[in-house]
Amino acid sequence: MFKNRIIALALTILLLSSSTFGIAETSDEYYKSGSGSSQQSVTLDGTGSDNSISIKYPSTEVIDASITIEGSADSNGDYPEGISLEVRNYEWKYDAAGYGALGKQERFSTDSKGASAKFASSGETDLSIFLPSNSTVTDSSVKVSGLPYGSGELDEYVKGSVDTNGGSVSSAPSVSMVDDDYFVLWLDDGDLSERDTTIDSIVFSGYTSGTWNEPVLIKSNNGETSEVYSTPRIKAVEDGIFAAWVKDLGSEVFEASVSTDDGETWSSPAEIEPGSSHYLIYDYDFSVEDDGTIHLVWSSIKDSADIAYQVFYQKSEDFGATWEDEVLVSGDDSDTSIGARVSQSGNNVYVAWEQYDSDAAIYSAVFAKSSNSGDSFGTPETLSSSNSVSVIAVTSDSSNIVVGWIESNDNAESIIKARSSANSGSSFSSENIVGSADGSSSSFLEASNDGSTNFYLSWMRLGNDQPRKIECARSPNSGSSWNTAVNVDGIDNENENEFRASPVISANADRVIVFWSESNSGSGASTDQDIVYSISTNDGTSWSDFDDISEHYYEADSGSPSMATSGDYLYLVYVDNGDLDQENDPNGNDASARDGDVFFTRSDDEGETWDSTTVLSSFEADGETDVDYTSTTLQYRPDVSASGTNVHVSWSDYNSYEGTYSIYYSNSDDRGITWSTPIKLDDSSSGGRYGVTIASNDDDVVAAWIDTWNYDIYTASSDDSGASWTSPQMIESADSSLSYMPEIIFNEGKFHLVWTSTATGESVQYTSSTDGVNWEDTVFINTDNSRTSYSPVISADDSTLYVAWTDNGAYDGDSSIDYDIAGVISKDNGETWEEDKLFIDTSTSTTLYLPTIGSGSGFTYLCYQNLVSGSYDYYFTFTQDDGASWSDSYKVTDHDNEALSAKYHKMEVLVSDKTYFAFTEETDVFDEDRTDRNVFVRKTLSEDYPEDPYVKITGSKNWEWVDELNRDNSPQTWSDTIESPGASKSFTDSLNDVLQEKLQNGDTAVDEYGVEMTEIVLSVGSGSKGTVGFSELQIEYDVKIDIKSQQLIDALNTEIEYTDSDTAELNLIVDSDTPGRLTFSDLEIITTDADLSLDSLSVSGDLIEGGSVLIYVDITNNGEGDARVDLEFTRDGSVIKSKSFEGITGGNTQTVSTSWDDIPAGTHEIKVEIVGSSPSDKTQGSEDSVSTSITVVESSPEIEYTIDFENTLIENVEEDWSLELTNDGEKYGEIIAKLYWNVNDESNLIIETPQTRIEVDESKTFTGKLTPMDSSDSLFIVIEDSSKGELYSETIDVDIKKLPELVISRIVWVDNNDPDAESNEISSFSDGSVAYAKIFVENQGSFDVKATAELKLTKSGKDLQVNYAGVVDSYGIVDLPANQETAITFNGNYPSVSFLSGGNAGFTGFWNMDVKISNVLAANPNEQLWDSEELLFSDSSQTVEISTPPSLSLNSFTSSSTDIKEGQAVTFTISISNDGGASASGILNLMQSGTTVATTEFSVGGFDTNIVSMDYSVPKNYDGDLNLKIKIDRDSVVPEVGPQDVMTDDSKEITISVEGTLPTSSGGGGSSDDGGGSGMIMILGGVFVLLVGGAGAFYFLRKSGDSDEALDPFGSDTPPVPEQPPAMAPPVPEQPPAAAPPAPPVPEQPPAAAPPAPPVPEQPPAAAPPAPELTLLTITVPPGAQPGQQIQIKAPDGRVVAVTVPAGLQEGSQFQVKI
Repeated sequence: MFKNRIIALALTILLLSSSTFGIAETSDEYYKSGSGSSQQSVTLDGTGSDNSISIKYPSTEVIDASITIEGSADSNGDYPEGISLEVRNYEWKYDAAGYGALGKQERFSTDSKGASAKFASSGETDLSIFLPSNSTVTDSSVKVSGLPYGSGELDEYVKGSVDTNGGSVSSAPSVSMVDDDYFVLWLDDGDLSERDTTIDSIVFSGYTSGTWNEPVLIKSNNGETSEVYSTPRIKAVEDGIFAAWVKDLGSEVFEASVSTDDGETWSSPAEIEPGSSHYLIYDYDFSVEDDGTIHLVWSSIKDSADIAYQVFYQKSEDFGATWEDEVLVSGDDSDTSIGARVSQSGNNVYVAWEQYDSDAAIYSAVFAKSSNSGDSFGTPETLSSSNSVSVIAVTSDSSNIVVGWIESNDNAESIIKARSSANSGSSFSSENIVGSADGSSSSFLEASNDGSTNFYLSWMRLGNDQPRKIECARSPNSGSSWNTAVNVDGIDNENENEFRASPVISANADRVIVFWSESNSGSGASTDQDIVYSISTNDGTSWSDFDDISEHYYEADSGSPSMATSGDYLYLVYVDNGDLDQENDPNGNDASARDGDVFFTRSDDEGETWDSTTVLSSFEADGETDVDYTSTTLQYRPDVSASGTNVHVSWSDYNSYEGTYSIYYSNSDDRGITWSTPIKLDDSSSGGRYGVTIASNDDDVVAAWIDTWNYDIYTASSDDSGASWTSPQMIESADSSLSYMPEIIFNEGKFHLVWTSTATGESVQYTSSTDGVNWEDTVFINTDNSRTSYSPVISADDSTLYVAWTDNGAYDGDSSIDYDIAGVISKDNGETWEEDKLFIDTSTSTTLYLPTIGSGSGFTYLCYQNLVSGSYDYYFTFTQDDGASWSDSYKVTDHDNEALSAKYHKMEVLVSDKTYFAFTEETDVFDEDRTDRNVFVRKTLSEDYPEDPYVKITGSKNWEWVDELNRDNSPQTWSDTIESPGASKSFTDSLNDVLQEKLQNGDTAVDEYGVEMTEIVLSVGSGSKGTVGFSELQIEYDVKIDIKSQQLIDALNTEIEYTDSDTAELNLIVDSDTPGRLTFSDLEIITTDADLSLDSLSVSGDLIEGGSVLIYVDITNNGEGDARVDLEFTRDGSVIKSKSFEGITGGNTQTVSTSWDDIPAGTHEIKVEIVGSSPSDKTQGSEDSVSTSITVVESSPEIEYTIDFENTLIENVEEDWSLELTNDGEKYGEIIAKLYWNVNDESNLIIETPQTRIEVDESKTFTGKLTPMDSSDSLFIVIEDSSKGELYSETIDVDIKKLPELVISRIVWVDNNDPDAESNEISSFSDGSVAYAKIFVENQGSFDVKATAELKLTKSGKDLQVNYAGVVDSYGIVDLPANQETAITFNGNYPSVSFLSGGNAGFTGFWNMDVKISNVLAANPNEQLWDSEELLFSDSSQTVEISTPPSLSLNSFTSSSTDIKEGQAVTFTISISNDGGASASGILNLMQSGTTVATTEFSVGGFDTNIVSMDYSVPKNYDGDLNLKIKIDRDSVVPEVGPQDVMTDDSKEITISVEGTLPTSSGGGGSSDDGGGSGMIMILGGVFVLLVGGAGAFYFLRKSGDSDEALDPFGSDTPPVPEQPPAMAPPVPEQPPAAAPPAPPVPEQPPAAAPPAPPVPEQPPAAAPPAPELTLLTITVPPGAQPGQQIQIKAPDGRVVAVTVPAGLQEGSQFQVKI
């Protein structure tokens, strides 16, 4: 400090004596509200900064500066602490540890307002205080107290809780009965030794020889949560008991165990084979025969790829030692099948299950039977009707079977139904309703029978505002009818919904027994979940009171303690999960619902012994109050407060049936002997309220809690010791975050409430109230040092409040995000708060949880949990100096140093004459051989006080107390008078003496801000073990502190750089952590001056219009200091630019310049003038300006443009464009470019660029987006200059493409798939039709594309190929040229469709042809400008109607005349009907004696009749009856006829009488019966046969399947004898055949030559006349004639001959015949 002062003085002398610098001005005034003064003051409120004071000085170099500051009291007597002063970028502070307030010291050097000297024995130790070195103490005092020696030594463990029965959860019973013995298996979370929610145990109990045996543990998972058991089942026979269950280790397997001694011993549980290889097991059941044969069924998913559960069966014939192969009982293709149950009688094995019906979306009851002892099963049969089934059961005896199930009706009500069989399942009765719908739901259905005609069903009913009921119904006649169900459990508790579940039943001739899981304590068991049973000995008509079999004592846990004290009593409340008085007054221990209770006890001997326990929460509305789960140890915690004789307890109670948390309260006015009935403090009916805390003072009581509706804090209060309470009120939070875990205390006239929110940083909130009704505004008491805060707690000692919490903020700066204990202190009962800091930190990353805090007698104890390697243990530390320092941490849970001893429960601490710790621990302290959690209490031991304590400040004892200083005679106040008790020198004088001494000796220290401080040491001594405490330190002093540093000078000069005026002004920004007053004085700012002139003006650059030049000028500073010079540059009197130039150094000349842009053409005068400076120019005149003249030539811009596009332009696709403008002229341009579509029209404007300056040889690029709307569009550009107008405009041609746009224009169905072949259009379709689709696709785009086409025919959501037997050529790659229509083909062919129903219904009607075109790719890969996945075209508008296939029949066949002469023509009329829906067309064949003599086409609509006419000429030379047949050619019918079509109605016959003119034969060989004409007829017939054979027989033979008729066109059995033998008679065989040989093979095409000879007759004619000459005729097919049709021609000899048009010929084709 002295060194600084000497340097400053030397510098001042040097400045005054130097000829180099002259002092221009010294600034010494502070300004406030516009007024200047040498002294100004501000009053600070401790919450914000003040900038009302400023300083002013010339805007020139500062060479020295100082500011003086002093602190004083404001109107409330408060001094400012934690002071900071900002002068621009310089910050000065009076704020270091132990500095305290400026002007008043209340802190020790540890920064605490209290301090203590601790002595393990007699001795001396030092404390210290900081004061400014040049200060003078004006007033002082401190309180000195004698305190006990604090240590970590604690008394022994005392158990505050009592042992209670917690019970266990017993569930899922299974029962089997053999004669008078019954055997029960169940699941339990106790293993007959320990009970825990992680335990799964399989427990057995047997009733033999008239008594229940002790339970036997068959299997336990030993708390390994990865191993889970479920569904225990048991079956007993004379030779053994088979028990099984499901074990889940991530995948399910069956485990089993066998006993052969009535359950006394069991085989080691082992996995069995059934289901062991299956993926997922759902459930199972089994039956056991007397010989040890086990029939086991289960439902499972066998393979991971399967999606449905199936029912399987497996059998063992040796009590489960080995197993036969599994059998699938449900069908391979069945839907999910679950809930399998089995029953066995003789060789018959009956299986029933629930099977999903996907069509009806319900589960059905399904039954299957094996008649060969399970080797195979018959087809499953559905037993239930329309409702969905949820549970199924089956039982059998001999040939009688009953299958029962539960189903739900439309109102979701349960109905119990059953069907019975008296013939081993061959048939079943109709459904019987066993339990009718009454608004409730039912579950757990089971079945049994007594070996005779009595069959039973049992179940549980729930709902309809009724409690759970166990019911049973009997059928006295093997299931034919059922008696009314009766209640088995016999519990009449109105609508109280106690838990019961899982009934099972077994029956024999003597009794019926039902077991179930029950929580009612009526049997004498506790209210945990037990296995109970009831027996009926009159066939289920009435039932005994139920009794329990699984009740077992498991020590319950205790935890979450809270303590209070008043008078001579110490009060303890905690939560216990057990039943305190199970036999006489059970309070409940529902292990399944965690129904713990709040227990109260008290001690009048400092916790050495505890009175009998009272259960406070055992009342009618009591719900759950749990101690087991981590999340609830704070939520359900009870809290206790005591005042006088009144004890107040509050807790959170959960009603699981209503789903509500509520806050309850009970009080005692006689120190805990009697208690009021609990009342509810909150008024909400939904949501949750928990985390209650309570405090009291005399008659005033206040409770606070969390309401989870919006996670707000609520309070309620009472002013009459809890007799009545105010309605809950919400405490306003300081932010909108969620609030958690309040804590409340009463201290010095106020209730103090703290809690935390979910915000990061500021999150610990505080408020206070004098009456519990009116609360102060909520404030944050932590800072952004905090990150995440949890579990705040609060305590008080006199006016000092302590708040602590868990926090992972970076308080310690060690960069590790660990959880430490942070806190904050208030010394004025909550009016103001110090800065938050770490109370407990460690050098390593730690996890410190659940702090508690207690204060009193000069001590504050802080407790917490430390989680290390999974072990929770409780620790405590304490402070005796208001938190300035904390002791080492001591372990509370140190019994045998066992790991995992403590649990995640908050420890309670209570500071009174001694300090008490109550905590939860599971350590077996008292050798009870149990590891339950108990509440223990420990207390501190020390009572040592200091003897003859003293204090030395000046080297001798300035204060001394003779004898012991203790709580009875302290604190003593040492003040500024020697009359203070114990003082040999006043406190004030002692301080001033040592201040002066240390200042003279230079024993001071200067901090980084230049503040000189003196450390005053208090040497404290004691003659014995004890602690000397110091509190309420008050030292008022006067001091002025000079702020003088190079950083301050730099800050003032920095401000000059940013100041435009000649005077710089800076605000002093002052702040403090606490209210107080600051005064500024003795300001001194020293600056320099300047003397300026201008010379040497010049202009550099090309003097061309629009160009840029530089103007140069010299500035000379003949002054002493650096200057800022303001110059004004003008042209012809107009300002070109004003510019300031910094750093014009004294005694130098400096050339400066400025640019002049866009110079105009012409001659101009350029002038430069000094218009200002800082410091001011002390001589001003003509030397301050200079001028010159220049001439500028004229020029103009020339703009070229280039427009580019990012990609090819495509219609309706937005595209990026860039427009580059280049100036090739001699002058810059102010350019505007306008871009239009097509023409210069504002409606077509695409973009107008902003006016842009483009320099010579410079290019500017503009970008944007445009969307072409039409491929014919062009662009139009206009270029303008702001001064020259339009430079030019022109059209820009652009190539705009169009993306592929594919449209299905039409679909034509044809009968040929080859595009190159001729095809016929098909318009009618039916089942069996095959057609080819010509799908015309129009590509309206600009690109040839390849695409994938997919076809599908659908109707009402069904697919032709998926849901029917149709075949669709459904996929192919197609080429689609641009701008044209294309009929697509797949691999060169039109897609084919086979319309096949496969016999499925719903086939006919309109089908949609769904065409999907995807993966559209450019044929030219270089043109792939689109994302093929985004182009998808589909069309479903095209339809095709599928009708029922044609069913054709001929109704009539008539002729225009039935008497006709030979050679004449007749007209036939044929009526044809179609009974099918599809139109049909085809050919009618006119046949004579089996040979087609003429054909005609027909068509007939669906369900229609059509008339077809046909002209026919009777052959000449024919006489007699002519028999003709008209017949449908089935092979020609399109589409094909359907299966309903019959052949019997495909033909009709007619007889025509022909009058012939044939001559009578003169030769023999024929009888007179021939009428003389038969020979001629035969000859003509032969000729006719030849013609037809050559021209038409081929067609006929191909189409006709009637080979018999084809032998003889006239119907005779032997071929006719020709009048003339054929030209080439075939050789006569050696032996004539017995019958006519078969016809020769038919050639593919009819030969042009003569047809083959007719078959050789059995006997050749006697003599063959010479063969007639044959004439070869060429015939042209006339118009309208079709292949197969007969036409009549005239031979050269005049004969009219009928010939048939050969196949394959068309109109105009020619063929030849010989006649």
